[in-house]
Amino acid sequence: GVSGSYFKGSDDMPSAVRMTIGGSGRGSSHEAGVVSGYKGAFAEARLYGMKVPGLSDFSLKPYVSVNGSRTTHPTGGEYEVVSSEVGLIGRWSDVSSTISYAKSVKDVNLDHDSRLNVDVNYTF
Repeated sequence: GVSGSYFKGSDDMPSAVRMTIGGSGRGSSHEAGVVSGYKGAFAEARLYGMKVPGLSDFSLKPYVSVNGSRTTHPTGGEYEVVSSEVGLIGRWSDVSSTISYAKSVKDVNLDHDSRLNVDVNYTF
């Protein structure tokens, strides 16, 4: 799957409504919201593997991803992070979980980083 978004606001907008970079789909090698800005974009391209056969209510699906984001901070700094990611999505009944490892492949005004990410969701 491919996803993306573009954001443009004003340089005096409050930090709570600015676009943030880092985190899931926005540079997953960095923590969510590592920096925010008033304009920018983020994108992700994800390739899913075949589901690993399992029990009737249980499944595993591997994936690889490239994701990143870029923003302009109100002080004028440009920030960018692009990450490569490999992960596994597991589902069992109403519970799903994703575990992934992400490493930055490009950083502008941010330190090179890597992260182990884990998400757990329950649908009711």
